[in-house]
Amino acid sequence: MSPEKTLRMIGQSIFRTTTQFIAVAALFATCLSPASAASLQDAQNLLKQGQNTQALEEVDKLLVANPQDRSAHFLKGVILTEMNRLDEAIVVFTALTQEA
Repeated sequence: MSPEKTLRMIGQSIFRTTTQFIAVAALFATCLSPASAASLQDAQNLLKQGQNTQALEEVDKLLVANPQDRSAHFLKGVILTEMNRLDEAIVVFTALTQEA
């Protein structure tokens, strides 16, 4: 196995291992923006049910209505990670750290 492939597999493993922690953090973050809490909760429930595509659609709708919602951006990164769209997830998480 090539070193690049090994590193990619390790990265995927790390993302998957931390996904539950991130989801819990996202739940707490919803307390900061009560207007969007219901939509975020809906997206989180869809994610828990393995309906990743629908969860991503729900978060994207929320972000259209409120593009500054950091909790929604964070959850989007989690969903993208679960969908194994790691490059996109990294972009979302990086943007969050740069906006702080």
